[in-house]
Amino acid sequence: MTQNFWGTDIQILRDRHSNGFSVVIVLVMLAVITSLALAGAGFAMQRQTQAAYYAERVITRHAALSGIEAGKHLLIMDQTPWDGPGDPWFNDIQFPLNEISVTVQITDEQASISLNHLILPSREIHTPLMDATEKLVPEIPDFASEWQTFVKELQDTSDQRHISFDAFIDFMETHYRNRPLTEERKQALNDIFTPFGASRINLNTADASILRALGGSALENAVVAHRTSGPIESVFHLSDASELLRGLTHSVDVKSSFFTITATASGQFVSGRAETAVWRRGTDLVIIRHREWWM
Repeated sequence: MTQNFWGTDIQILRDRHSNGFSVVIVLVMLAVITSLALAGAGFAMQRQTQAAYYAERVITRHAALSGIEAGKHLLIMDQTPWDGPGDPWFNDIQFPLNEISVTVQITDEQASISLNHLILPSREIHTPLMDATEKLVPEIPDFASEWQTFVKELQDTSDQRHISFDAFIDFMETHYRNRPLTEERKQALNDIFTPFGASRINLNTADASILRALGGSALENAVVAHRTSGPIESVFHLSDASELLRGLTHSVDVKSSFFTITATASGQFVSGRAETAVWRRGTDLVIIRHREWWM
């Protein structure tokens, strides 16, 4: 009796132990399956997010390019004899394209001094622009001479005819005691100079500092005062500044030919930007440079 009792008791314990071990195994298997399911769901969500990202990148790119085309259209349709405030392209344009927000900005490159027109094709100095430049970049005492040497060496050694803004910054840092320029100074120079543009400065869009460098504070005051009442439709309308403009006949204008169109498109995942520099010739536009990038 005793043997059977203890034997039965031992068997019950073994059965309970076996059942408990089975439960542990089942729980472990459930945990593994759950982990795999969660990992699979996470992977599927990641793939879905990636797919949405790439799809939006394509859509965003085309939205930015649509903004560029809108900017081109505005420039072509503008047939006023002057360029400046009051033109439909002068202020930023915003519009939705499906679920993408698009912003278009058009910059008049002839509001700045063209780096590629400081020296004429004959390799002579464009005196009014060079004089203004020397006032705007006091870091280089003998700017005209140094710039002539720099341009000649660049053209002779690399056959590079077009001076980029980056090349201008390299020139500045090399001749300014080999010291790097601050980001604030680079931005200031970027507002004053352009690799595009022409030999003429647009009086309607030029910054006051450029006007002052061109013709002194008297020209600055006369032009700014006239712009407060409306656009300058002709250089000859500035009767109070006619004497000041006498030596700048070939250096100023009220109509521009060079512009940069920047279109930014923003979606849920991606922000894209396209930038196109154009040369307007009547109702035709010639693309000078085009760039695209995403964030």
